[in-house]
Amino acid sequence: MSYNENNNIRTCKKCYSNIIKCNICKSKICENNHLYKTSKDILPCYEHISINRKIKIKDLNNDELLDNTKNLHIKTTEKLKSGLQIIESTKLQSSEIAITIENNKEKISNTSRNIDQIDSELVISKKILARFLKNIYTNKIILSFVLLLIIGFIIAIFVYLKKSNKI
Repeated sequence: MSYNENNNIRTCKKCYSNIIKCNICKSKICENNHLYKTSKDILPCYEHISINRKIKIKDLNNDELLDNTKNLHIKTTEKLKSGLQIIESTKLQSSEIAITIENNKEKISNTSRNIDQIDSELVISKKILARFLKNIYTNKIILSFVLLLIIGFIIAIFVYLKKSNKI
C-alpha cells in the first residue's frame, strides 16, 4: 500500500486502485480484490467488500432491495443447511466414538480383572515356591547331617580297628 500524494488515498501497489475497508469484517482490499492486512481471527469477506463498494442502499429501488435480500437469504439458508449437515455428521461420528469408547472401557475393565486375578495367583505361587525352597534347604541340612554322621561312624570304626591293631 502506498499513499497517493494528491489526495491522501491509499492505493494498491499492484494495480494502483483505491483500497477499500469492509465495515463488517474489517478487511482491506483493493478494487481488483488484492487483499491487505486482514484480522488474524476473521477471514476477509469479498461479498461484504463488494456490497460496500458496488451497492449503495440509497441507489436501489424496492425490487432491487428485495432481490438482494432474497439472494442473501438463499445464501444464508444454504450455509445453514451445510452447517446442519456438518452437525449431523459430527453427531454420528461422536456416537460412533462413544460406542468405541464404551467397548474399550469394557475391554480395559476385563483386562484389569484379569490382571488382578493373575496378581493374586502370583502371590499364591510365591508362597508355594517359598515353601518348596524351605523344604529343599531343610532336606539338604538333614542330608548333610546324616552324611556327617556316616563319615563320623566310619572314622570311629577305623580308629577302633587301629587301636585294636587289627589293621
